[in-house]
Amino acid sequence: MSQYNIEGVNYKGKAEIEVYEKLSHQIIKLCEGEGYTQISTPNFEDYELYRGNTKIDRDKMVKTIDSSGRILVLRPDATIPITKMAANREIDPEKILKYCYATTIFREYRSRNEKGRDFLQTGVEYFGDASAKCDAEIIALAITVVKELGFKTIQVDIGNVNYLEGLFDALDLRDEIKMRIRCLIESRNLGDLEFYLDEIEISDEYKQMLLAFPNLFGSYDRCMKEAEEYVLNDKMSEALERIREIYKYLADRDLHSYIKLDMAFTSNLNYYSGMVFNLYAGSAHTSVLSGGRYDHLSEQFGIKRPACGFGMNLNLVIDYIKEDQKDEVVHIALAKGRVAKETMKCFAACGIEFPEYSKESRKLLFLDKTEKIEVIFVKSPDVPVYVQSGAADLGVVGKDVLNEADYEAYELMNLNIGKCMMATAKIKGEEIDYNRKIIIGTKYPKTAKEYFDGLGVNTEIIKLNGSVELGPIVGLSDIIVDIVETGNTLRENGLEVGDKIMEIGSRLICNKVALKTKRDEIEDIIGLLEELRD
Repeated sequence: MSQYNIEGVNYKGKAEIEVYEKLSHQIIKLCEGEGYTQISTPNFEDYELYRGNTKIDRDKMVKTIDSSGRILVLRPDATIPITKMAANREIDPEKILKYCYATTIFREYRSRNEKGRDFLQTGVEYFGDASAKCDAEIIALAITVVKELGFKTIQVDIGNVNYLEGLFDALDLRDEIKMRIRCLIESRNLGDLEFYLDEIEISDEYKQMLLAFPNLFGSYDRCMKEAEEYVLNDKMSEALERIREIYKYLADRDLHSYIKLDMAFTSNLNYYSGMVFNLYAGSAHTSVLSGGRYDHLSEQFGIKRPACGFGMNLNLVIDYIKEDQKDEVVHIALAKGRVAKETMKCFAACGIEFPEYSKESRKLLFLDKTEKIEVIFVKSPDVPVYVQSGAADLGVVGKDVLNEADYEAYELMNLNIGKCMMATAKIKGEEIDYNRKIIIGTKYPKTAKEYFDGLGVNTEIIKLNGSVELGPIVGLSDIIVDIVETGNTLRENGLEVGDKIMEIGSRLICNKVALKTKRDEIEDIIGLLEELRD
């Protein structure tokens, strides 16, 4: 029967169904008590409805074709169809509409215990009110809902997309350069951001400002004070004023202790037009609830109507609701072998001691003498998996592994461990005709394909797991793409280095939520490593 199994499709028994029904009913009743009306939208929507409205990969949406040949998609987002429904049902743009829902979203997600292709989402959408008070009501309701479910450890990060967009409006740069900088800021990839800014023509003032943005998050007072120093135009100023208004409303309701700011806010949806927020609860290493303001989405359906709302992944809530406590230990996943050994040397040089660690030990977990830092030895390809899932807060792994993996984590710094390069290699003296299809043997198919696609070269990639050098020798491939340190192995096998693709070194990566909830502890570790690197 295993041939019929589909990865990410999860079956639920009676007990599990009752838990989902109980919690979704509890949330809906709470929202109805606040004046929201429950609604439902169809499972299927027009595929074109999602063109340009989300960052969700349309190739990953679940599609089908109806009897007329029209492409349909199973609902990957709740806000867009609800906005369409509101526009179709009520033409008065100033009429207040408050909807709540519990519906299945057909989109991949990952929690600590499972990976799914769909999940139950509950949420609210508030139409017709453009005020900061409306924003604050949405955030307050989100906190109330999560508290009602039993969570006590709650943090809400608030940002405003117009603050970062205002910065880019002020930069006299080409769109593709702005896009690259935005990506590096959102991923908090400080090492590559600094390297990229050094390569382009930009003033020192703007460079220092852009380098500050990835760290522009934390307590309201500190973050707001720093954000004010970087205001360049009215858009940025108005974004901060809006946050002040929202914070005041929340403070009046005695909810400000839950609030932190993030001025480099990221989201997988691109219809947000102002305030955005993420809510973290318990020990979940991903946000269980997120939302924001989307004042222009309704215009797509012929009605100019402001709106704000949030959605909560109930599958994640159920997965983490029994673990409502903050883990005080910083867990660090290290790639076994040279990376782990060199990193442990760095820790020792920084004064971070692991009493039970030795090179000969076969243990995989070690606590430092303060019992506040734990290292975990795992295989290189598993480091991003541990960090993304929250099993580790930090990870140290080579850039080659990171470039091959689709992972969700922040890339904080280059540790300069295991420095080498990714390069092509061919039989010495042989000329390669790149006007024809080139066969490439490599352990790194994604990196190889991206590089040669960028050059416009037609390729066939053969994935190899070892002895890559044999590819050209036995005629399996024209060239290889591999890591090169000294080049001795290539020379001994009659090969020579061709084009350099990228520099390779070990990077410190961080779980996205851990960077927020364990910021002080993680920054202490980063500070020590930076001193050693300098």
